[in-house]
This record gives sequence, structure tokens and C-alpha cells, in this order.
Amino acid sequence: MAEGVSVDCEYKNDGCCDENIVYETLELHYDTCMYHRVQCCPIDGCEEMISMNRKGELQEHIENVHKVMVIDECGEKETVLRKGMRVGKMNASNQHNMGWSLVQYQKQMFIVVSKQSNEMFSVTVTGLGKQNGFGKFFAEMRMKDKNNKLCTWKEEVHTSEERYHAKMKKETCTSYMKIHTKDIIRNFTTNGDDGQSKINFEIIISQCTK
Repeated sequence: MAEGVSVDCEYKNDGCCDENIVYETLELHYDTCMYHRVQCCPIDGCEEMISMNRKGELQEHIENVHKVMVIDECGEKETVLRKGMRVGKMNASNQHNMGWSLVQYQKQMFIVVSKQSNEMFSVTVTGLGKQNGFGKFFAEMRMKDKNNKLCTWKEEVHTSEERYHAKMKKETCTSYMKIHTKDIIRNFTTNGDDGQSKINFEIIISQCTK
């Protein structure tokens, strides 16, 4: 398109009133447009179109559509989420075992997604919101093995905006804490009352103050 040409926002029919936007600045406009909706839900398989620029819309979607409740039991320096999850061999009709939790900490919202397949067990912590002004946070996963030895994994938390842009660029966004499922079963599982294998782990979210 020719340089300097003005266009209307493609979300005009959805309610955006911004007109005559210089084409070269269109991407900057979408960074703040309240009507710019994308597939940014951090829960696997969700294709809902959501605005990242409308504060609270992503959280509302996760609470109402995926029925995930907010856990608000936070310390001043860190928040600790204690989780349990059954693990075992997946069948053809059930390829993944997943769990979700919403956590509020330091006035920010995070979603913790735990996932187990036949190959890998992983936990992802995502900050719900825009990268600018969100702050820098770390997530740590702690588990005790069968010898009662404490094992930890730690990664920086990325926001839903960062994960969306990485996905669009077909890049790998870090902060996935991963362990091979066979290692989980061999080293970390206990038998529950129902006889099924289970793991217990903690997720600690803390803020970088430097």
C-alpha cells in the first residue's frame, strides 16, 4: 500500500471510532484498540477471540467460560499455590490431563496451567495483561521426590501479550517448567486413596524487586 495512505480501523463495525489512520501506524493503533480481538487465551485449544487491551476481559473469559476460580491467599513477598494432580498413561480419547488455577498477587492476575501427556509433565505460569507496566515476576515449582529430596524449577513469568506475539512469530516462549512423564512417575508419584498415582507440587510466584 502506498506510503501515507489513511485507512479506517478494521474493527470499525465493532465499535472503534478511529478513522483515517496512517497505514504505517496501524499496528501501533492495534496495540491500544479496545476492539482488537485475538486468540490469546493461555488454555490449550481455546479459540475465543478476546481483547488484550480491554482490562479484565481475559480474566473474565477464563472465569466464566473455563470456570476457573480466583485463589487470593498471598503473602507479601511471594504467593504459594499447592496443587495435586493424578498422573498416568493417557488413552486415545484422552491425550492430556490438565488443571488450571487463577492466582492474584501484587495486584496482578496469573493463571497456572498444569498439563500431563504420555511424554511430558509441564507447568506454565502466565501473567494476564500487557507487558508494559506488568512488572517482572518469577515462578518456581517445588516437588519432593520419593527420598524426600526437594527439587525445584524456576522460570521468568511472561504475560499473555508476550505469549500471543511469540505464537504469531512462531517463536518459543519460555517459562515452561517441564519434566518427562516417565521421570515424574518413577521419582515423584504417590498412590492416592483410590489407588491411582498422584503428584503433589507447589508453585511459588515472586516479584523481582531489582
